[in-house]
Amino acid sequence: NFRAHTQKQTQKKDLQIFMHRAIYEEDRIPRIEKAYIKNWKEAFDKDYIPSTEKLKIRAYAERIALIEGRLYEQELREGKKPVHSKRLNQLACLEHVKNQKLQAKKAKTYQTQLNLSDYAASRIANEVLRHQERYGNQPTAFQVEVFKVGIQYQEQRMSVLKSALKEEFSQASNRKANKQDIARINAIAEYLSRREFRAFKHHTLETGTPPSSQQLRQLQNEVHADYQQNMKPEVNKLIKQEDKMRQHPKHELSR
Repeated sequence: NFRAHTQKQTQKKDLQIFMHRAIYEEDRIPRIEKAYIKNWKEAFDKDYIPSTEKLKIRAYAERIALIEGRLYEQELREGKKPVHSKRLNQLACLEHVKNQKLQAKKAKTYQTQLNLSDYAASRIANEVLRHQERYGNQPTAFQVEVFKVGIQYQEQRMSVLKSALKEEFSQASNRKANKQDIARINAIAEYLSRREFRAFKHHTLETGTPPSSQQLRQLQNEVHADYQQNMKPEVNKLIKQEDKMRQHPKHELSR
């Protein structure tokens, strides 16, 4: 990812720094997620967390960890030993809140400039801010164009995924999806399509050209295999727990 960003070969020192940053971010994601889930349950007075919220929280944790990672890297480059993750977390959360406020304004600008749908304009604004959070600078015109093409691809894929997931649900449950089922399906489709977008984006920035049809299928398969292995079992577990909680009085299952 670093080479795609800088368009030059990675130096040995840089490689070591990025390795430390990657390890830091991977360690922080589940910790941030766990803390946010705990806060969510307390804020909403719930014993369980809906599967739809779980997917949003995972995305949030990844983004906060990404900002922390950039701050961590900066301190490494300054010769410091950044060990206070709580301090970095506070700074990352403040930056994220600031960027959330900026996103709507940027989205309107991109919608006018690039003639995009509301969703695509919002997603490009999100990606531009995410780029700043990762690297600390503005993306190039080429990178913004990659975001645009990739997000248009994501929009198409999200529609395809929703239809496929609805069909899969109907066959597995032998009934039509209700409102709650649709919300879950939409959340999963959003989660998967965003990861497909990331794979599309990284490939294009790395090679300079969009993936071929065969490469797209491979990227899609990799994204879905990762979801099946790392997220789906947990999501299914939450869905079962959520359905049980809806059928029983509050707190009954926690006794």
